[in-house]
Amino acid sequence: MNAFANLWIWSDEQVGKRMSWYRGVAANRLPAKFRIARTIPVDADLDADSEESLWAELERRTPGFTATREAIRSGREDLGPPARRPHLLDLARELSARMLAHCNFCAWDCGVDRIKGAKLGTCKLGAGTRV
Repeated sequence: MNAFANLWIWSDEQVGKRMSWYRGVAANRLPAKFRIARTIPVDADLDADSEESLWAELERRTPGFTATREAIRSGREDLGPPARRPHLLDLARELSARMLAHCNFCAWDCGVDRIKGAKLGTCKLGAGTRV
């Protein structure tokens, strides 16, 4: 176990329960979810399909992601190799990029075009903001 896995915070039952996946990732017992998303192929043309079509594809593929994640969590499956591209991670990246043109990332749902950068939204953040 590494130092992160041995932190005192894990003795809190609620924290341990709610953050168990992330603790497993930090201890290298579970894969990060983005790595699982790379194993799920999608049937979409990320350059040509409409945003609505991409959201529909995300809805179709999310149950497969969830099932794979749970199979890995329970030990029934190991992480497979990345799927052919585009995969679910590519789809999520494309949807995120498109959302910047009509920002609705936060509760303010201001719709500002963060790509153009001519105007900041309610949160005053630009397209290059990082968390």
